Amino acid sequence: MKKTFFLDAFIFSLLGAFVLFSFLESELPILVFKTPVWVSYFSIFLFAFGIIIIFLGIFNLKYSKGDLVAVYNNNFRFRGIYKYIRHPSYVGMLLLLLAFSLYHFSIIKIVITLLLWGVLYLKSKAEDEILESQFDFYKEYNKNVGRFFPKFKKR
Repeated sequence: MKKTFFLDAFIFSLLGAFVLFSFLESELPILVFKTPVWVSYFSIFLFAFGIIIIFLGIFNLKYSKGDLVAVYNNNFRFRGIYKYIRHPSYVGMLLLLLAFSLYHFSIIKIVITLLLWGVLYLKSKAEDEILESQFDFYKEYNKNVGRFFPKFKKR
């Protein structure tokens, strides 16, 4: 629990730096470049995709009534987006920040986003360890479902 608290504080610090730099950027255009048109369109796509992923994660949590896990023949199966990725809210947030960084073509914001990706990886790893210690089925889920990206099974 102490580990995740430290990571949460670091996450909020990085988000604060991201927002602060967004305000200062207009006054101090450091490491900000003109955005190519294709990058603008790609960042709009990333933004929309991030919103969809966040929405699906929230929707699955809200309307599952606490039942994200279904039991079929003594096997646990997760539903919705959690069937494909374990941390959709983190993925959605990172896609939004990356889209915003690319749209404004800001090197500093891209670096902050990449740092945040690393910190969220550590936080999700700590959360997974806690869940594995509390729920036996989570080890299998952890093995079969990707943290941030879907795992594709080889046939």
